[in-house]
Amino acid sequence: MNGFYSADDKKTIGSQKVGTLNDLIAVHKCPYITDNVILMGYKGNSYLETGAVYSPYVPLIQTPVVYDYDNFVPRKGIMTITRKEFFGKIIIDGLETL
Repeated sequence: MNGFYSADDKKTIGSQKVGTLNDLIAVHKCPYITDNVILMGYKGNSYLETGAVYSPYVPLIQTPVVYDYDNFVPRKGIMTITRKEFFGKIIIDGLETL
């Protein structure tokens, strides 16, 4: 099981690997990103050289309880750490003219 499909109906849940470029760069497709946007990420040789790490046994950082000023509903934020210097966003203009 590769984590991309549900056991019930074999539909895509998250991003899926669609191939590689020159047998060197892995290419994944996210169903929620628009056709004219490319998000590039860098992954080095260790977990210290990457933008995000999947680590289910490391707890997330939780904020204290804060109250919404509009309706006084208590809210709590959950954060994880990503490093933005390992990501780049490319927006393609004029894609419909190709």
